[in-house]
Amino acid sequence: MSTNYYARVNLGGKHSIEITTELHIGKTGGGASFSGDWFQSFEDWRRFLEFNADKVTIINEYKAELTLEELVEIFESYDTENRRRQFDWIAENSPTNLRDYWLDGEGYTFSKGEFF
Repeated sequence: MSTNYYARVNLGGKHSIEITTELHIGKTGGGASFSGDWFQSFEDWRRFLEFNADKVTIINEYKAELTLEELVEIFESYDTENRRRQFDWIAENSPTNLRDYWLDGEGYTFSKGEFF
């Protein structure tokens, strides 16, 4: 079973109207994968969340909040072999073109557009 993760971003607002949006930032299952629409690597992903910590609440698909440290620990719990196995599974089963997927330097899968 997989779990999706989101960054709930507070964009501010005027007159006490809060504007938020949720970015699909990652997914775990047989491995860990990330959206390449916003990030090119695990390090980019982590830096974005650290830099925007005052504006971002990390949640999973069940609306449970997590700290960045907790989420990083979850993603890092997948060893390189599992990360590669997930990429290989995507390569065999993806309905989209494989050029939209890549492994970063740490072996994490990234994809353009919505990922599964």
